[in-house]
Amino acid sequence: MHLPLYATLIIMNVTMDAKLQGDLIHALLVAALILMGIMVPVCVLNIIVSLREALKGNVDPTKTTMIAKLCLIPWYVLNFIIGFSFTAIFFNPFMMFAIPVIAVLLISSTYILMISTSLGDIAYFLRSTAKKNGTVRPLLTVALICLFIFCLDVVGAIVFYKKSDEIRLPAQTDDAPAEQN
Repeated sequence: MHLPLYATLIIMNVTMDAKLQGDLIHALLVAALILMGIMVPVCVLNIIVSLREALKGNVDPTKTTMIAKLCLIPWYVLNFIIGFSFTAIFFNPFMMFAIPVIAVLLISSTYILMISTSLGDIAYFLRSTAKKNGTVRPLLTVALICLFIFCLDVVGAIVFYKKSDEIRLPAQTDDAPAEQN
């Protein structure tokens, strides 16, 4: 998603024909916008699949969530750098009024992306807690809260994975009748 933006930064510093450079930058910015737009349906699909599996199935999503969050760390670091660079462009006395709006847009879109990867663990935790009559350890409650906070969401996902045997649901759910001998 950010690759066209990085290419734009490189092309801006390469000496070439001004018209070609402008056309390339325009095309790369359009590609970045399209890829950012594709992220919305991908996040919605991720939310739907995560919630369906966590609420309906007996699949433990903690390992998948932890791996996804660990793999996304470089993306979030680069996302912060791009967002900071974009915001820094507006440190002009005539454009400073736009900085809060841009910051809110960047932070909210990144937060939605972060929450979309956390929803599977959240739903699984809430379902397993409901099935076990609400008994839960305080560490798991703290891990759940961490899933809603930038950077701490990775810690929360790791804690959930490490403690997944404590919240794992039994193979047979309450909905299926038990066999009688």
